[in-house]
Amino acid sequence: MTEVFQGEEWQLIHRFCTGLGFGGVVTVRSTYVVELSDVELRGKLNATAMIFLSLGMLLSHIFRAYVPLKLFNTLAIIIAVSIAGLFYFVVETPFYLIEKNREEDAKHVLTHLYGIDDAQNKLIEIKLIVNEYVAKGRTFCDIFKSRKAMKAFNISLILILPAQLCGLDLLLSKSQTIFESSGVFLDHRIAPLIVCSTQLLACFIPLAIIERIGRKMSYLISAMGVITAELFLGLYYSLQEIGHDVGRIYWVPITALLVFVISYSIGFAPVPWMVMAEILPGNIKPIASSIIASIVHLVLFVIVFTHNELRDSIGDGKWFWIYGGITSLVAMFMTYIVPETKGKNLQEIQAVL
Repeated sequence: MTEVFQGEEWQLIHRFCTGLGFGGVVTVRSTYVVELSDVELRGKLNATAMIFLSLGMLLSHIFRAYVPLKLFNTLAIIIAVSIAGLFYFVVETPFYLIEKNREEDAKHVLTHLYGIDDAQNKLIEIKLIVNEYVAKGRTFCDIFKSRKAMKAFNISLILILPAQLCGLDLLLSKSQTIFESSGVFLDHRIAPLIVCSTQLLACFIPLAIIERIGRKMSYLISAMGVITAELFLGLYYSLQEIGHDVGRIYWVPITALLVFVISYSIGFAPVPWMVMAEILPGNIKPIASSIIASIVHLVLFVIVFTHNELRDSIGDGKWFWIYGGITSLVAMFMTYIVPETKGKNLQEIQAVL
């Protein structure tokens, strides 16, 4: 087997399988939270997921830096299998149970979540929603049959795609170089740990603000921070590429890097997937969210695969400005097109689309 697959081939297979797993997790997780949680807790619970994602990234960097590769992979497999096993005990959402004609099971889940008095009202509300979207059909073509469904699909894709392609991977790959540009010479294992630790701490900010100021404002604050960081990074590297002395502004790249990571964690990371799960109609949500995740990660793969060649042709400075321009356009789209979903149930959200 080792003669058939060499090191690079194994890495490609590993990345492909990891991508499949991650794509499935992010789409199911957001939908699960929306269907199971109360309106007032939806935002916080979805934001909490980013904390665990950042924690996982931090632990991965720690293990990869200080643990032998075979042991690292063994630990990763044990953790993944353990989590998968724990999900056997996780309850299904009332929406799914109603759709499968398991009303008593749905009522039991709702009673456990909301108490006996509110469970019946929640059950009636969910039955109305489920009956409505089941009647509309759940095929790929149904995405394009309704104006609201098509609008929700386009909004989700336009929000998620730039959030994944705003330059995060370029920044993370250059974190060591950015620290050195600022005169901070660290072991190559330390810079990613600082970045991931900053991201983890920043992920707690949405817990405090996302249900107070809403999804749109969280996203716009995040976008302003990301755009500012990208503009300064673009300026710094453009000056460096034309031979200008950047010694006096040595602090710019590391400051911009940390501003970017913090800003990204506030809104760009949690909000797009959250909004997608909230605005997609129930009848197309499973297939539409899967298609969106596939498109996003396919485009991300193409960008990463061709990035070095494109970067060499135009330079890092212009790349950061391109990322900033894309982020600015999406921020305007968020301001004028995307509805605010804070405090609205799923029927109210469909009504404002």
